[in-house]
Amino acid sequence: MSLNTITLIYDTTQGTVTAEPAAMKMLKGDGLQFVSSSGPVRVLMVPSESFSAAEFRTGDDPLTGITSGRFNYCCGVTIQGKVVGYPLNRDSGNEGEIVEPGSGTTR
Repeated sequence: MSLNTITLIYDTTQGTVTAEPAAMKMLKGDGLQFVSSSGPVRVLMVPSESFSAAEFRTGDDPLTGITSGRFNYCCGVTIQGKVVGYPLNRDSGNEGEIVEPGSGTTR
């Protein structure tokens, strides 16, 4: 299975966190991790039962997609001791989908 990486980008002028790619499509059983050059990340997966863990933090093993369907995530980054985004709020984040292997859906 593949390992997917979402990069969280901090915008210092807006005080926001965005994700690249903006929308993620992955196969059931694939791994998913989050990174940021700005600092450590903390991400909440919704629904949590779609993944091997409800949250991902810098240093964790990648999450594994365990059920097919759409998901959302709320992301945050800690920069110089200050948290931007999750867990202070759930305003930053995007969506994705886990699809069955062999479904004919491309990434």
